[in-house]
Amino acid sequence: MSLLLAFADSARAVDLRDVLTGYTFTSWSRKDGLVGPVFAIAQDPNGFLWLGTDSGLVRFDGVRFSTWEALGGQPLPHLPIRALYITQLGTLWVGFGGAGGLARIDNRVVTPLVTSSSADFVGPVNLISEGAGALWVSGASGLFQFANDKWERVGVNEGISNDGPVTGFVDGAGGLWVSAANGLFRREHAGAGPFQLVEAPTDPLRTLSFSEDQKGRVWAADLAVGFRALGQGSPVRGRDAARGYRLLHDRVGHLWVATIGQGLWRVDESSGSRSAVSVQRATVLTGLSSDAVRTVFEDRDGNIWAGTTEGVDRLVPHRVTPFADIGLVTTIDSANDGRVWAGTADALVSFAADGSEWRATDTRIPLRGITSVRGSSAGGLWATTATTLFRIRGTTSTAYVPPSAGKPVTIDALAPDASGDAWVITNSGDVLRTERGEFRTVAQLTELAGSRANAALLDSAGRLWVIYAGTKVGVLDPDGRFRTFPESSVGAGTHYDLFEDAAHHIWVSGVDGLARYTDDRFQAIGTTSGLPVGGIYSITQDDRRDLWLATAVGIVRMDPAEFDRALTTKGYVVRLRIYDTSDGLAGYPVALGDRNAVRAQDGSLWFVTSRGISVANPRRLNAPRPATLVGIDAIRADDVPVTANDLRPGTTKLEVDYTAPELTSPLKTRFRYRLEGFDTDWVDAGTRRSALYTGLPPGDYTFHVSVSQDDGRWSETEATWSFSERPLFTQTWWFYALVALFVTSVLFLAWRIRVRQLRQQFSLVLQERVRLSRELHDTLLQSLVGVALEFDAVSKSLEGPQSAARDRVIRIREQVEEYIREARRSIWSLRSPALETGNLVDALRDNGTRATAGHGVAFVFEQSGTPRRLSSNAEHQLLRIGQEAVLNAVRHSGTPSVTMHLHYDEDVVTLTITDTGKGFDPSHPVGTGDHYGLVTMRERAQQAGGELSMTSSPGQGTTVQARLPIGQRSETADEDDN
Repeated sequence: MSLLLAFADSARAVDLRDVLTGYTFTSWSRKDGLVGPVFAIAQDPNGFLWLGTDSGLVRFDGVRFSTWEALGGQPLPHLPIRALYITQLGTLWVGFGGAGGLARIDNRVVTPLVTSSSADFVGPVNLISEGAGALWVSGASGLFQFANDKWERVGVNEGISNDGPVTGFVDGAGGLWVSAANGLFRREHAGAGPFQLVEAPTDPLRTLSFSEDQKGRVWAADLAVGFRALGQGSPVRGRDAARGYRLLHDRVGHLWVATIGQGLWRVDESSGSRSAVSVQRATVLTGLSSDAVRTVFEDRDGNIWAGTTEGVDRLVPHRVTPFADIGLVTTIDSANDGRVWAGTADALVSFAADGSEWRATDTRIPLRGITSVRGSSAGGLWATTATTLFRIRGTTSTAYVPPSAGKPVTIDALAPDASGDAWVITNSGDVLRTERGEFRTVAQLTELAGSRANAALLDSAGRLWVIYAGTKVGVLDPDGRFRTFPESSVGAGTHYDLFEDAAHHIWVSGVDGLARYTDDRFQAIGTTSGLPVGGIYSITQDDRRDLWLATAVGIVRMDPAEFDRALTTKGYVVRLRIYDTSDGLAGYPVALGDRNAVRAQDGSLWFVTSRGISVANPRRLNAPRPATLVGIDAIRADDVPVTANDLRPGTTKLEVDYTAPELTSPLKTRFRYRLEGFDTDWVDAGTRRSALYTGLPPGDYTFHVSVSQDDGRWSETEATWSFSERPLFTQTWWFYALVALFVTSVLFLAWRIRVRQLRQQFSLVLQERVRLSRELHDTLLQSLVGVALEFDAVSKSLEGPQSAARDRVIRIREQVEEYIREARRSIWSLRSPALETGNLVDALRDNGTRATAGHGVAFVFEQSGTPRRLSSNAEHQLLRIGQEAVLNAVRHSGTPSVTMHLHYDEDVVTLTITDTGKGFDPSHPVGTGDHYGLVTMRERAQQAGGELSMTSSPGQGTTVQARLPIGQRSETADEDDN
């Protein structure tokens, strides 16, 4: 209950007639990152706003608050800031509270300063200002002047007390005003001369702030009544109790008073009276962050800023005039008497110009359900409801009811012609015109029957344009021919409005964009060309022939030449200037009726918006604004601030923060950036104010960032930062060369190893082929040779008794069967079957006996030394060597006998085969052509690690000797033997 009573008391203290209007309020406080009360505000040449708070110096770009420490400047004293001033050269002067003192900041270089005598300069600084070629500092210890690089205390020898705060001010005439504990003084010339007492020290008239108006009159903040004028006769002063703290005269002449406890006041002198003033107040009840206002400031855009104990407030003067107290508006048009008429839910309301201001008149015509209103060239206006057309003249109205023919008829669209008559389109497809107080049927259009007509327009050529069925556009020519245009040329979406411009082009607006009819065809552009998303509800044109579009995002101004550029240039984005609620719109444009935008006779533009009507004066909105400058704020590499132009090797993440000061409409500011050396084209960042890159390869780069102007054009100036990312050891060219050399070496070594493996494999294959050839030669071939010899013996025995021949044939058959079995086993196990069932001695004896049997050759086997088991390979090779040597002797030597001698030494076994045959010349050995015996015997001896020798001469027989080392038999050999 106590809280409600307190609120009620506060409400009673506010005179609602004195509420400050005409501004859009926005507040920032702790929740937005602004910590502490704001005591001082200044704006630098780049457009940034600087705030002096209890927590230090803060910069504001319209979106983000950045502390001085975060900006990377040199440290400032940890003291509250009470005064800020920026010179024309951009030097920022900072005055501190608490222990007091000054600091000068040039390009983020901080220089602490005091007066010539530090003992004289104590306590907080209240104000800093310029005037008469000097810098003036007001503080608790007096008034100081800084000129010619030296400080001078002012007034101490002229009787001005320094007991308490002293405030100085230099007026436009060069005079110096000083407020001190012992009174208010002024001297004619700020730099020298005697002081004159202006006011005696009658409390509580001491002041801490002065301001000068456009007439040259000086005003003072008053701790009793808020403000007062000084000199020039009787002073003008406030009538209410208020603690005036700071004063400001803005560019249009308003006096702003920052009060301690009563909010922010705007003071205007009443016309024709020098003593009467009007006061409008902004308080917490009307949107101010706090009633305790510590400073007031005007930026270069004309916005008013109030620093309070809770934060900072921005008051943007309405560039568009809102009318938000007339109810729900559905349609609007202007009349030829200069007035503007709005159709509301309950009545027709008129507006008239009062000098340069428009005001709603007392004229209200009570008509409910108005769907359209049009001015008539013959005077008055036309208005329709769903069933009736009204002719309005003054405050009287005449009704026209369409013929019904027994069926309900509704009026869909209204279009007045040049003669002052009205054309209407009904739901039955009838086109009617008023003549002599009644309707005449102009045409009956079957295309429109049953399809609602959204809008109609009679152009200067006498053609009736119609939007019907929501998405279709048709035209009724003067000859009565009706044509419908394909959606491919006009657009497929819903259409809202028809408009004829000064060049007699027909425009159609709709949800898909904008279409223009010229040279007997429509051409259209849409959102891909930069038009706002959500559709265009209505169209009008100003005196400069710029198009003004009522859209879902606000009121949009566009040069018609932009439409042509979008048609002829692929990918072109039209340049637009958008006005929204931050500019004073009463909500956003809506499409409730058939016309939502119109130009009045004085050139002002009227739009139906969601909370009423918004009026724009193009002449005021054409005022140039300072170009927006973009700058790079902070750079971080792997979350570490970067101060050099070389990034450390191995940087994986690079963040670049950029900004552009836009204090009026920051959300309209768009950015684009490009990293030269990495990006191939600009990156459209929208409203985002940072760029992030990851995994940049080493190299040289230049970062570019650009900002768009309020008309959508990109600024000609860019902010750039050139840097290099140094490579890691593993990213240098010589590291890559080493890696390439290493890889090449590895590949070469792998190739050599592979070649060696292939050669070894080829050698093994070749050896296997040779071995198989030997096996076939020593088994199958030699066995078949033995068979051939047996058949030769049989042929000779046939000359004797038949029984002997039969016995030899049987023996040959048995030998052949044995040879077949031996060949199979040799191929299967690649070892002699004779060694499978016996030892080497027995195998040699058996092979020799079989090889000589039946050939008339005596075979003698001898063995000496202690028999020892050899490896399976050695025994196999000796067996084949012995077999080959005996068969060669039987086949080629013609010897009567063959002797085989096997001798075992401790480490060598020797096999000797001797025949007494015809011998041969060793210089022409057998082994060429189809004979490989000697070659295979030598290869077998070498494979077993031994050697083979042969001695022979013609008529002296042949001796073959194989010597193989015995060595240490391995387990593998033993296993093979088993």
